[in-house]
Amino acid sequence: MKVTIVGIGNVGSSLLFSLHETGFQIVNVVGKDLSILKKLSGRVGSDYSVNINSVAGDGSETIIICVKDGQLGVVCNSLKEMKNSLRGRTIFHTSGSVSSEVFKGILPSSNSGSFHPIQTFNKITYKNNHLFEGITIGIEGGKKCIKLMREIALKFNSVTLNIPIDKKPLYHLASVIASNFLVCYIDIINDIMKTVNKNITDVSKVFSPIISKTLNNVYTYGVDKSLTGPIVRNDIKTLKAHLSSIDNNNDLQLFYKTISKRAVEIAYRNGKMDKDKYNSFIKLLSY
Repeated sequence: MKVTIVGIGNVGSSLLFSLHETGFQIVNVVGKDLSILKKLSGRVGSDYSVNINSVAGDGSETIIICVKDGQLGVVCNSLKEMKNSLRGRTIFHTSGSVSSEVFKGILPSSNSGSFHPIQTFNKITYKNNHLFEGITIGIEGGKKCIKLMREIALKFNSVTLNIPIDKKPLYHLASVIASNFLVCYIDIINDIMKTVNKNITDVSKVFSPIISKTLNNVYTYGVDKSLTGPIVRNDIKTLKAHLSSIDNNNDLQLFYKTISKRAVEIAYRNGKMDKDKYNSFIKLLSY
């Protein structure tokens, strides 16, 4: 199958090599940075262009849009102007929050979709970084496009997860919490530890073992059997000490109370505390 990729950034460059090395023919790569385009296209033997209009006559059967969410509308407006040249092709994008409805007026709904990897991509790659392999990919769209996206995922040894169009923002929120918020949690730890010991320069290294072990516990035993700490032990005194230590930081107190409430819910539903203890914790953690 002949494929064109529009948008050669962190996601697009990774997808480029995954497709190329699993037998797809990349015929055109479209982007803004000419030097990057030349380098990437040279490695997969494709044409390249900084002009979206090149898609019209590039001979591709499938067009994959990997631009930022804010640029999708601009790209789609350009594609609408050449829709007669796109007949018979399949098109999908890699956005997590935007649905395939963005392609209305370009191709029939059966030929369009969205293909969002539940993965994090932090830089452009110039070789196969294998980030599309062995993952789950959220998909939605028309029948023809769904079939193609499943075939692509299978080539990557990945699996697909069907996402209802109206649930895409919620689905993307879950992905953001899984990745972006984890980074923010570690940044909060960093701020806290700066007040504990100014000589600590690499907080992520210090806390890497406990973070990794906790995640492994969740993977192995599930959420309910992985929660440890003062709430599971019904140690309300420790929570009071925690709150007292950050009583001058309203944002951190709100964060602590919100997350602790979820921990209380987990502990309570698993029989780790009785109703009286539950009520005491909830009262302490009220805003």
